Amino acid sequence: MGKITWRMRVFVCTMILSLLLSTNLAYAASAPAPYYAALGDSIAFGIGATGWKGYVPRLKSYMTGATLSNQSFPGDKSSQLLSKIKSNLFTRAALKKATVITISIGGNNLLGCASSNYTVINAACAEAGIAGFSSDLPNILKEIRNLNPSAPIVLMTLYNPYLKNDSNYLTADGYITRINNIMNDTLNNGAAKIAYNYSTVDVYGSFGSGVNGDTCKLTHFCESTRDPHPKDAGHQLIADLHAILMKLK
Repeated sequence: MGKITWRMRVFVCTMILSLLLSTNLAYAASAPAPYYAALGDSIAFGIGATGWKGYVPRLKSYMTGATLSNQSFPGDKSSQLLSKIKSNLFTRAALKKATVITISIGGNNLLGCASSNYTVINAACAEAGIAGFSSDLPNILKEIRNLNPSAPIVLMTLYNPYLKNDSNYLTADGYITRINNIMNDTLNNGAAKIAYNYSTVDVYGSFGSGVNGDTCKLTHFCESTRDPHPKDAGHQLIADLHAILMKLK
């Protein structure tokens, strides 16, 4: 066998280095950039935040190179979201592409039941809203999974905007908790969570719902307008809670 010269050594090393680099580049090219599909209501739309920069674009900022398709719309109830997933071509296309899906829904199933600047709560309306949500949510998840079997789905629980010393606090809290129990699949011991492979973010608990101070700090409900939507701080907290669950921060 002939003697290996330094030129041959350099050539072999160069070839090995080129092979390693091409392998790494090929792997990077094959890894898809995140595609984030957001579903829901006015909170997901960004109402209450400066410039409507709500929790959805804030969460996207944690995803390097992500594409966002925000399919949320203010005022949507669970029934309207279900209809959109079934028939809206843009929503369906976004869900098919998605590598992550978030949902904010259920608030409007109850919100319209409070009148006179949220001082009067209609019990029959709230019961109907909860019944509708209970029926709609499994179908929402089923339709999403038919379009996209594998992308992570994250639902956020509802928070209670009323202060604890408000006369409507306990009434509202009871209805909100029942919606959240449906999301958390409490009554079925998590069977739906397993079947549809989804997670929930505890916005209710993290907002300190019902604790004096947090509502005023995180929502506009203590202002003269009595707007229950999150402030910038509230939207940021919601984004952070999602990011922590998704291990993005």
